[in-house]
Amino acid sequence: MTVQTRYFVLISLLFVATIIVITYINLQAEGNEFIHIRMHLSMEPDIQILTLNEISDHHDFNTTFFVESSDAGYLNPRQSCSVEAAARAQYPHLVTIYMTKVQVEKMEQQNDWIKNLTNVKLVHLEAKKFFTNDNLGRIYEEVKNTSPHKVEHVSDLARIALLKKFGGLYIDLDAVLLKSTADLNSFLLKNFANGILKFQKGHPIVEALYHRLNETKFNSMSWTGLGEELIRKVMVDTCNFTTNNFEEASQTCNVTFLNNEYFLPVFWGNWKDLFGKDIELETYKPEVMKLAYAIEFSNFLTSNIPIVKGRKQLFEQVAKKYCPSVYHTLPKFYKR
Repeated sequence: MTVQTRYFVLISLLFVATIIVITYINLQAEGNEFIHIRMHLSMEPDIQILTLNEISDHHDFNTTFFVESSDAGYLNPRQSCSVEAAARAQYPHLVTIYMTKVQVEKMEQQNDWIKNLTNVKLVHLEAKKFFTNDNLGRIYEEVKNTSPHKVEHVSDLARIALLKKFGGLYIDLDAVLLKSTADLNSFLLKNFANGILKFQKGHPIVEALYHRLNETKFNSMSWTGLGEELIRKVMVDTCNFTTNNFEEASQTCNVTFLNNEYFLPVFWGNWKDLFGKDIELETYKPEVMKLAYAIEFSNFLTSNIPIVKGRKQLFEQVAKKYCPSVYHTLPKFYKR
């Protein structure tokens, strides 16, 4: 092979490699005008599962965390979308998924994409060991043995306990984060929903919630008993909240109350808007969406509704824009 031929082959290989890299970057960024590429290839051969002790030095007020409490052992495509969207929006801050059960083989099969998110950590939350302090162990056992809402109630317990231990931003796995929450201090939604909460470690509301948990007689039939109902009781007792006096309660407890639309631009009663056809994301409630930090897809109502590629469903457009890697790499994300 002549020198000229070798030179030509080398240039051709470099050209092909450049095209591959550019294609990969465009694929990751497709439909995402304002989020820079924040995904970097990891050299780790396997998905890394941490313990609670190993994450302790990293989880802080700027950490976003999820709780997967179904014991599935892996993340389904919609949950994966929520994680990727959070990782992009909150970069370089940490995003942590606390899982009550981890099946490494399934994770490798279903969630291999997660190795490319350098600010995402998986933590095995061993519930029996974690819920040992005070009254939480008793409530946890009652939840596991008597609750028809085990997944929700375990998650309710875990988010309060983790906020007490670390602080940070908790968000449900059926919500897609649209932009960073770094500009927000400790906050609650005005409807007291616990699907998204942000608190400093040691915040009086979190301390009151934890204390109240330890005094609570658990009602297994109450779906919101460890969530919205508990928060409302604490707001009345601790922050002197009465009907709609958010300003006074805000000053008393040093917390911001955000309009529900900031995280619920599509109210759960209007969930069909997310899966109807020919609804353009760019023109859907533009004034509301401009202010929104996240969009919830109400998984308890919509988990069996298919996402059909090309149908212009609102949720498909959200996924394509905010979790493009998951959208493009998981074949089961949408129905062909």
